[in-house]
Amino acid sequence: MDFKRLFLSKNENILLLQKWNFDQDIESELFVEVTLTFNDGSERWCTLTTPENLVQYFSNNCMEPPGLYMKHLIIMKAMNKEDVEATFRYLDSQNELVGLTIPLNEILFKNDV
Repeated sequence: MDFKRLFLSKNENILLLQKWNFDQDIESELFVEVTLTFNDGSERWCTLTTPENLVQYFSNNCMEPPGLYMKHLIIMKAMNKEDVEATFRYLDSQNELVGLTIPLNEILFKNDV
């Protein structure tokens, strides 16, 4: 059953995750960008990391500033396709995935300015 229908009015289109992919190498990057494609053709992105990668990031003594804020960061137990897929599907079923990601065209437009 598509639980998202329970949260939306009958006139609203339901945005569903169709596919996603890692945009960077998950073995070499501490923070990995991911592109998500939805059933209306729109693309969004977010950043993934793991607790271990955060520890490694903060172990750098030269890090300035000594804090980190990323609005669209999702922390994963492990950076493997199965766990990421399960997490994205869960967030999508709860109607949370769109709010945790940024429209890809927004970023492209801002970079062109």
